[in-house]
Amino acid sequence: MLSTALNIVLGVFRFDVKRSVRSMTITVALVVAAVVALLIGAGFGLSLLYFWLERTEGTVLALTIIAAGCAILGSVLLLFAFARPKRRDPRVAPHYKPYEPGMAGSERMFDEAIAAMQKGSRESMLAAVALALVAGMMAGRKL
Repeated sequence: MLSTALNIVLGVFRFDVKRSVRSMTITVALVVAAVVALLIGAGFGLSLLYFWLERTEGTVLALTIIAAGCAILGSVLLLFAFARPKRRDPRVAPHYKPYEPGMAGSERMFDEAIAAMQKGSRESMLAAVALALVAGMMAGRKL
């Protein structure tokens, strides 16, 4: 029974998974190309800044200005990276709400899946995982 349900679910969503993987691969390739182009542009910009400052201020002062600017930028980026407020883990629910009569359908499915995994047998646990998989895919399609 469970294998039949999983085969149906996988058959329905197989093409969507392939399409998603292709889309993510293209996105990653474009992001890598953009980062390389930005790094090349930044390198040329720094060399242009160096030549301009060398003509107006001299070699030592030009290199000092560029080094100080890079150090300040790096320090600010590190400050932003490590001084951000901690975010809550979205996977950890603040409290567990039992079933309520007015609860939406997806919340009820998730609550039933959680209860089955906590108190059920192995077969009911696998059925809960399949239910959670289907509910997740349905919720993902709506977004």
